[in-house]
Amino acid sequence: MEQNKERINKFSKGIVTVAKVGKILSIVGLVFCIIGLICIGVTAIAYDPVLDYIRANPNTMGAIEINLSESSHIYIALFDKTTLLELFENKDLALRVLGNAAIDCIEGAVTCAITLVLMNLIKSMFLKLENADSPFNTELNGDLKKSFIGITILVLINSTVVVALIVGLVLVVVYYLYQYGASLQKDVDETI
Repeated sequence: MEQNKERINKFSKGIVTVAKVGKILSIVGLVFCIIGLICIGVTAIAYDPVLDYIRANPNTMGAIEINLSESSHIYIALFDKTTLLELFENKDLALRVLGNAAIDCIEGAVTCAITLVLMNLIKSMFLKLENADSPFNTELNGDLKKSFIGITILVLINSTVVVALIVGLVLVVVYYLYQYGASLQKDVDETI
C-alpha cells in the first residue's frame, strides 16, 4: 500500500511539472493567436494601403507564394498556388482567406485557453492526490468532471463531432466508474 502511495506521489510530481510547462506554452500560444487576430484585423481594415504596399514592392512582398488549397473552412478551388499580389488584387478571395485565418486564430485561442484551464485542473487534481489517503477521493469529483468536459470540448474543436462524442461518452463512463470507486472507498473508510 505504501509503495503505491510513493508511486502516485512520484508520478504526481512529474505531472505537476508538466502542467506548469503546459500552462506556459498555453499562455504563449494564446498570445500568438491574439497577435495573429490583431494582424488579420489590421490587414482587413487597412486593405487598400496593404495592397498599395504590396504593389510598390512586387519583388519582395508580391512574390510570396501562397498555397490556398489547404484551407479547411472555405474550400478555395480557383487555383492551388498564387502570389500575395495576385491574391490581394482579388479582394473577395483575399477577404475569404483572411476570414479563414481569423477562424483559425480564434480556434487556436480557444484551444489554448481550454488547455490552460485543463493544466490548472490537472495540477490541482494531482496536488490533491498527493495529500489524499486514497486515489479514490470524492474531493476530485468536481475537478475530474470539469477536466473531462474540457477534454471533450478540446476534441470537438480539433476533430470531428463523432470522435468528440465517442471521447465524451468514454469519459462519462470513466467518471461514473471513478465516482463508484470513491463511494466504495468512503463506505470502507466509514466501516473501519
